[in-house]
Amino acid sequence: MSLDLLAIDLGKQSFHVYGIDSDGVIISRKLSRAKLMRAIAELAPEVIAMEACASAHYWGRQFLAAGHRIRLINPRFVKPFVKGSKNDAVDAEAIYEAALRPTMRFVPTAAVSSRPAFSIRSAMRSLRFIKPVGRKLRPARDDALRELAGTMASPHIMCIRAKADIVEKPKRKPSH
Repeated sequence: MSLDLLAIDLGKQSFHVYGIDSDGVIISRKLSRAKLMRAIAELAPEVIAMEACASAHYWGRQFLAAGHRIRLINPRFVKPFVKGSKNDAVDAEAIYEAALRPTMRFVPTAAVSSRPAFSIRSAMRSLRFIKPVGRKLRPARDDALRELAGTMASPHIMCIRAKADIVEKPKRKPSH
């Protein structure tokens, strides 16, 4: 069994891989974070394709170190290839289809040094300047937290969701 291209849809805890081997057999599997590197070693693909995101750069560096070629694709170029309802298996297949296109533009894998501390400071600063305006506080806070989580995902720092308030709540005036 020879595998030229393997597409991976990255998630927080699970990943979906999709590929077609030289015999025409479709490989479509859901893998846990702990089993991903072992499965890649077993499948031994020549090229691994992923949607470009912070964690894709981390995994890209891991796969490059293991001797694979990496193709990171901007998510907006993958979207036209999604068939049917969106789920991990369909996304992995769309990444596979997009990576096969001869005119596809790929994103270079970012080095660790290209994720400087100022990007984390920038995300933290956006959290600090959120002003409470009725119910509009929650989306702004959530966007800032997603930015921070994405920034921290590259060096493989896992963010755990907590129900703690990051932003100070406005103080209520005592009503007498």
